[in-house]
Amino acid sequence: MEYEIRTVQPEELPTLIALEQECFGDSEADARLILQQFTDLRNIWVSVQGDRVVSMALTVPVTFADREGAYLYALGTRGDARNRGSMHALIQHIKIVAAPHRKWSFLCLIPANPQLFDFYEKMGFVPAFSRRRYTLPIRRNLLAVAEFDSVTLPLLLQLRKKCSKIPCVQLEAKSLAAVMTDYYSCGGSSVQVEGGYGFFRKNGDTLVFDELFAQDEQSVQKLLQACREKTGCSQAIIFAGDEALLWFGSGSYSPYGMVCTLNGGKMPVGYMGLMLESYGVFDG
Repeated sequence: MEYEIRTVQPEELPTLIALEQECFGDSEADARLILQQFTDLRNIWVSVQGDRVVSMALTVPVTFADREGAYLYALGTRGDARNRGSMHALIQHIKIVAAPHRKWSFLCLIPANPQLFDFYEKMGFVPAFSRRRYTLPIRRNLLAVAEFDSVTLPLLLQLRKKCSKIPCVQLEAKSLAAVMTDYYSCGGSSVQVEGGYGFFRKNGDTLVFDELFAQDEQSVQKLLQACREKTGCSQAIIFAGDEALLWFGSGSYSPYGMVCTLNGGKMPVGYMGLMLESYGVFDG
């Protein structure tokens, strides 16, 4: 089946909003935020059959280990057009035509469910990042202090560079600003000490850390203990990369991101955790 693959036109935005709502259950306001603030229209690609947009994909610019690439997000197909090759054609076009034109050396994505790993592997993606989940008690320390909700976009970029021992997949400034704004507005918080920082949400008596980087185990404990004194929570769930093995042990391992290299080079070991899951607008 033949599809026209191209970037979206401004007048097609209402169609994409409806598709976003159908595929991901977003409200109209949330769909607009994703399509208009998370990236630009020039980074939104569609498969068109006849006069109908049937599939869409966002190609959000990212960097990783001094490489430029794109993060594929919000990949969705109309319910009455699925399993007919439109998404396959869309991703192939992005790989073969768009990526060389934009000088992207890799594409990465996070499968929405385990079943999609096989689909993306058939399209040239391989598992490249992992994520571990740790559930830990937090000891009390009445003297623990930290700065809360002071991590701005420029500071986050500095802290990631300072505290991470491995390269991170990083969104461009516009996209990361949209994510941070959504995170804070949905009740998320940030915490910072001299040797580390974290972004967390409160869930009952548990603090869920969607991102945590630290230079050593002592800094990790300072972060957790200061959070306990502020929130009263006695347990933490931490999502982190393999570097956290040094502090917490093996944890619960799961495959996470995938990558497709476009220039034949080998990607170094790294971390991808874009704070896009489990809360707020960017939850899929």
